Order: sequence, then structure tokens, then C-alpha cells
Amino acid sequence: MLGYAKPLPVDVEAVGPVSVFRTPPHGRTEMAGSSMTNLDTLTIARDRGLGLEAHRVLRCLEQNLSFEHYEPVDSGAMARMLEMRPQAISRALRVLTERGIIARGAPIGRAGTFRFTAMSRRCR
Repeated sequence: MLGYAKPLPVDVEAVGPVSVFRTPPHGRTEMAGSSMTNLDTLTIARDRGLGLEAHRVLRCLEQNLSFEHYEPVDSGAMARMLEMRPQAISRALRVLTERGIIARGAPIGRAGTFRFTAMSRRCR
């Protein structure tokens, strides 16, 4: 297996109506399930079939999803945060699911649940 460089940890900071992505000064960003440190971002970035919408949604999902547990995803809130249409969020979630990057679990109310798959995990 090829060795990949470590992905840069990214944190989202809301500044007015715009979200700014910034890199923490030192160390890794610890999130639910440490997804940022284990996600194979280089392989995912090379996938030309994802498209911009799916990449934007994936960046947002990195803040909440883990590899171990299904987490609820409010697509309406994500659409407002990313300033995208809800249909675009649903389409991006479907593309990410079809590509094997995320897995869909049982819904909780109207919110779908998702987690990262083993295929999207970086090999150590």
C-alpha cells in the first residue's frame, strides 16, 4: 500500500455569514471518532467522480461523523450552513454513499444517520 502524507486537520469557525477554515497551530484536531486523523483524504480527493458538492458536504461531515457509530445528520441545517439547496445535500450524501465513503444507517425521526466506512479509512 502506498504511504500518504498526513491530512491537515481543519477546524471550522463561523465568522458572520461565512465559515472560515483554519488549521490549528499544533497537533491534531480531536473530533468524534478521530475521523480527521484516519480519513484517507488523498484518495478521496483524487476521486474525480465526487464533484464539488460531495466534497463540500464531506468537509462538513468530517466534523461530526466517526467510523464506529452512526451519527444523525440534519441535512436542512447543513444546507443552510453551506448555503446549498437541500436537494444538493441529499444528492451529495447519495454520491458519498454510492462511492463507499459513508454508510447510511437507520433514520432517527427525519434525520438520516451516517458513519464513515472502513473503505474510507487511511491504512496505517
